[in-house]
Amino acid sequence: MSLGPSSNENSEPRDLARAGTLAGRLLNQEERKNVTILFADIVGSTSMVVDQDPEVALALLRPTLVMASDVVERYGGTVTRDTGDGLVAIFGAPLTEEEHALGGCCAALEMHFALAHSAQGIQLRIGIHSGEVVIHRTRVGPVWNLDAAGETVHLASRLEEAAPAGGTWISDVTFSLARGRVGTLLLGSRTFRGFRTPTVVHLLQTVDASLSRLDVAGRRGLSPFIDRDGELPVLESAHARTTDGHGCAVGIAGDAGVGKSRLIREFVAGRGGIAVLEARCTQWRDDSGFHATRALTGRLFGLGANDSPTTVRQRLEMAFGQPGAPPADAFAPIAALHGALADQAAVAWAALLPNARRRRIIEGCVAALLCAAAHKPLLVVIDDLHWADSGTDDVVEQLLDQVHLPRLLLLLGWRSNHQPRWATHPALSRIALSPLSPDYARDLARQVLGDHAGDETAVAELAHRSGGNPFFIEEAAAMPDRLVLPPTVREVLGARLDRLKPAEKHLIEVLATVGEPAAADLLGQLLNGGADGDRPELVAAELERAGLVRIDGVGHSARFACRHSLLQDVAYQGLTRLRRRALHATIAQAMEQLAGDRVGEEAEVLARHARLGEAWRAALRHARAAGARAASHSANRQAVRFYEEALDALKHLPEDADALSMGVDLRFDLRGPLFQLGHINSLRLSLDEAAVLAERLGDARRLGQLYIFQSHYACLAGDYAAAVAAAEHARGVARQHDDPALELRAVFQRSLAQVGFGELDAAIEGMVQVAAQAEDPALGGRFGLDAELAIVALAYQARALADLGRFEAAERVVAACTARARQPFESIFAALAEGYVLLTRGRAVEAIVPLTEAVARCERAEADLMRPVALGFLGAAEAASGAVDAGLPRLEVAVAAAREMGFLFQQPLRLALLAEALLAAGRREDAVRRAEEAVTLARAQRDRVSLTVALRAAAPTAITP
Repeated sequence: MSLGPSSNENSEPRDLARAGTLAGRLLNQEERKNVTILFADIVGSTSMVVDQDPEVALALLRPTLVMASDVVERYGGTVTRDTGDGLVAIFGAPLTEEEHALGGCCAALEMHFALAHSAQGIQLRIGIHSGEVVIHRTRVGPVWNLDAAGETVHLASRLEEAAPAGGTWISDVTFSLARGRVGTLLLGSRTFRGFRTPTVVHLLQTVDASLSRLDVAGRRGLSPFIDRDGELPVLESAHARTTDGHGCAVGIAGDAGVGKSRLIREFVAGRGGIAVLEARCTQWRDDSGFHATRALTGRLFGLGANDSPTTVRQRLEMAFGQPGAPPADAFAPIAALHGALADQAAVAWAALLPNARRRRIIEGCVAALLCAAAHKPLLVVIDDLHWADSGTDDVVEQLLDQVHLPRLLLLLGWRSNHQPRWATHPALSRIALSPLSPDYARDLARQVLGDHAGDETAVAELAHRSGGNPFFIEEAAAMPDRLVLPPTVREVLGARLDRLKPAEKHLIEVLATVGEPAAADLLGQLLNGGADGDRPELVAAELERAGLVRIDGVGHSARFACRHSLLQDVAYQGLTRLRRRALHATIAQAMEQLAGDRVGEEAEVLARHARLGEAWRAALRHARAAGARAASHSANRQAVRFYEEALDALKHLPEDADALSMGVDLRFDLRGPLFQLGHINSLRLSLDEAAVLAERLGDARRLGQLYIFQSHYACLAGDYAAAVAAAEHARGVARQHDDPALELRAVFQRSLAQVGFGELDAAIEGMVQVAAQAEDPALGGRFGLDAELAIVALAYQARALADLGRFEAAERVVAACTARARQPFESIFAALAEGYVLLTRGRAVEAIVPLTEAVARCERAEADLMRPVALGFLGAAEAASGAVDAGLPRLEVAVAAAREMGFLFQQPLRLALLAEALLAAGRREDAVRRAEEAVTLARAQRDRVSLTVALRAAAPTAITP
């Protein structure tokens, strides 16, 4: 790429806003994009125009601004503002460009170069920064223009203000995006006005846009080349035919990053018996065309990039004077292509019509290449033909017409979303390069993950998320957080999306927002059908052929999704928050309509879309339903998350009596999962909040429920007196309002506190009543009266009977408890009751089986609160059966876990059992400490049963050897 002055020296001055206006028309709505912003300002412009006539001032400044605008456009940028003595440009918008940072750097250096070689004596000061902005349209009168908003714009402006005359400051972000292709002087961190965080700044010095990403990657070492066993033999066969004297052509088409250029590089490396000429098309070029062709003929004749016209002419004359040289009439067009014609010849060449010059260049270059192949097998490689100029396309087409004649192997590479006009030429064999297979994608992921290669979950996630695209795998693996979208991937995929038809891009945006495979009927509602050409299923089918959408199933059962999650991320991140919100709200509404009677089954997805769409009433309704559904499946962590989302949605609604009631009820719903997870402190805070709301409401039913839950919390915290008091409050409300359901639940809470106190006979009496009546249909299942409460009551009854030594009665209750247990939490209590009775009766070995099952069920049911209970009893059973090494660690974990939770119900018992195990292990000092701790806590809680066991554990430790 040349960094010389524009070849368009005779262009008329024009309106600098024109480019922005045209670009603005391409933007249908606001979008978030990663772009590069360039600010350029003429140094000393004020002193140049002071005391000058306005026309003179315009004549002084306009040539520089026109030149700068032309340069910006040549490197894919869009001028958005003409400041009178400078300009602002965006690279990477309105259409995403893969190399926007490199384009901005190229433009800056070419502007400086052009001014340095002009007689104007003008200098520019330039600042460049890359980052996320919102691209939007602005209007000045009837004229629409493109603009960007965000911190990125302001930092680019600050960089320009601080840059030296004739110099360009770029941010470290821009440097990172163009790394390997720009040369800079690191200036260090600078703090700019209005910015709290310092910015690392570079002085831009050189740029080489001819290098591809593969070239840059090759400097630091390429990743392993894998999974091309089907493609390489095709190329090897073509090579063999060529060396045998038969010309042929192979085209390789593939998506960006899939490995097209890498396959070509691997094949070309080490080719023997054949000369190789390589060229690569570029997205940036001047207006003369034939870029790749110029590179090929330059290498064919040994021309250097920096050779003078005289040197080029001499070398061409020498080559054309050799035996077997190309025909003489090819000399002038090739010399003209390289700007090396002598004066008289140049005049004659200029006298030809443009079409005649073009035709002669094509014929001369083709003749030169075919002549070279006639003398020795020749491999001509032209890559990235999706960026080819029309002249190079013409040369390729003519070579294909004659490729069968000489020993020429023509190897062509282009992206699959581009269809060259010669792509179906009969002489061309096609290779459609696909992403890596799942197994090979995982192999590559292991290779590039380094220290994390042994994490198979990370390997599988990386391979799946990238859709098997090697470049995407490598870029994502290099990110410190592999869940963050790599900027390079965002550029590549964003550029692909921006060049789709509006209906195609919108469908992908919808799929990305849905976030999971979507049914055809849902897409139909979201996209409102449309003309036959825009029907969602037809658009999706076209996108599937383009490798952007995945369709699973057929007909009404078909499901549509983005091809991989990186594409989904790019499409979603390109939406502004306003558009995301509107889409999510529309999706929630459409899904709810389609779900009908199955709306409860879709509650989790509906809650997410309603929340992100800020449809707060729907978000509240669905989040609560999702929480209840999760809780019913013992997915307690999910349940907590959904109930908390419902509470957050409630904050966005007006505070009236209904909202207060819902606030209480949601916290009551939240209590169950928090209880089972052992989040005691969170449970207390939630109940305190519910108490404030319930008192404001003065609702007797909710106050009664609150007292029940407060009693239960007090039991968990080991404050049995407070538990009894709260249960009595609930009982008082029940009697005042003649509510037998509330009164029965109050009986359970009081009995539970009595278990804590060790008032076992009274506790048994209450638990018998609850177990008998909890499922009474007349009570309506209110206040948690259900089969689960009956099972829990039976389990506590059995344990109390065992503590009293009434083992036969306890075993009968255990049998009834086990027979009735169905749900996970019920089964945990039944297994604990069975194991505890056996342990207390002295049958420790038998107790291990049900207690082991209880621990496993706690894990499966996310019943973290019950895990210390189960672990404590299991550890005690193992220690009592002689397996002290197995039981002691379990008891230590049980005691520590319960303490961390604030779960002090029967904590003295766990401490006492731990003391006994420590004594059995010969750790007398530790046993004494734990026994004393158990006695102290049991006395503080007035826990008679635990105190008895604690004193029993303490007694042997008092005996001196």
